[in-house]
Amino acid sequence: MPVDPGTAFNIGSVSKVYVAIAVTLLVEVGKIDLDDPGATAVSCNDGFALAEMVEERIGGQKYIDSLASRIFEPLGLHHTGASVGERAVRAAAAEVVAAYYRPATGQKEPFEAVSFLGSGGLSATAVDLVRFVDSFSSAGRHILSESAASTTQ
Repeated sequence: MPVDPGTAFNIGSVSKVYVAIAVTLLVEVGKIDLDDPGATAVSCNDGFALAEMVEERIGGQKYIDSLASRIFEPLGLHHTGASVGERAVRAAAAEVVAAYYRPATGQKEPFEAVSFLGSGGLSATAVDLVRFVDSFSSAGRHILSESAASTTQ
């Protein structure tokens, strides 16, 4: 299947940036104090999965819905969401998700679905990834305050 600008791929650990931004948005409105988790910062999947659960509980809605309303929609990320495995099950006719094919046989593998979105379970198109990254530049559409954006860089 040819890849085009509308093809979604699993983005793996890049998903961690989205959970970090979601938590930062809660910090900005005073719902979370980053100093309450302590002084140690260790990067591991469990930590990002926990951050996803905290964001969901404090934010008051399912994590994917929170991302959609607070990050995806404001930035115009119309092709970013759950893993391609999740999306393939309920894909709209116009949505294309990338599949993996075995190099030796050409056999299509089942779609990968990752249950913890915050540690690696999101997918996006290349266009949406560029739009997301651009939100950290001076020219992009911003969702973080200037002070929060400067601490995330």
